[in-house]
Order: sequence, then C-alpha cells, then structure tokens
Amino acid sequence: MRCRPLTDCTLPPEELAADRAEAQKLANSAVGEKALYLPGRLFPRARYLPLEGIQRAYLRLMVGQRPHGNFRQPLLVLVSEGKEYPFLYRRETTVRAILAALESRGVPVGKPKPPKPN
Repeated sequence: MRCRPLTDCTLPPEELAADRAEAQKLANSAVGEKALYLPGRLFPRARYLPLEGIQRAYLRLMVGQRPHGNFRQPLLVLVSEGKEYPFLYRRETTVRAILAALESRGVPVGKPKPPKPN
C-alpha cells in the first residue's frame, strides 16, 4: 500500500519505506524517526507528515453530553504550514503516547501560551 503525504512536505520513497518499517506503532498511527504516520479513511498509517514539517502538536478534548452522561473525545492536533490538522482517537492515552514520542524526537508539544498584555 502506498503512503501519501498530508502536506507538500515529502520524503524520498526509499527513506519512507525504511522509516515506516521501523516506526513505533500506536493504535492506528505510528511514529518513526523521520515521519509521523496517520490514519486514512480506510487504512491505518495511510498518510504521513515529516517531523520537520510539524510546527506544533497538542491534545484537544471535545466535551459533549449524551442522554446518560458526558463524554470526552480526544483529538491529536498537528500544526503544519500554519494549518491545523485534527485527528480523532478513541483513547486519550493513545494521543498522550504519540505526543510523548513526538516530544522525544524534538517536535514542540503543547499549545502555545498567549502573550501577556503589557
């Protein structure tokens, strides 16, 4: 199966294949040394984003109500080229594991703090 880039940033095919084979699998995503592999509509790890193309990554929780209680839906939000790309996951622990793996590879993790007023 061919792995497609999420943005205009790409990796050479031979580097991509080697990195994808060695990537740490986390649910339907994977974190390699050179790229983050993300789920597609039908297949896990069908798209990728090079790590140098990620400006920031953070966790966002969607909170809602159901008839029998509240729910929290975790989102992994990636900022690349000034755009935000949200990805839904079932478990918050999966998103936190992806963020920890990204942080260990030098990607800025967490929402940026707003500037303080003077």
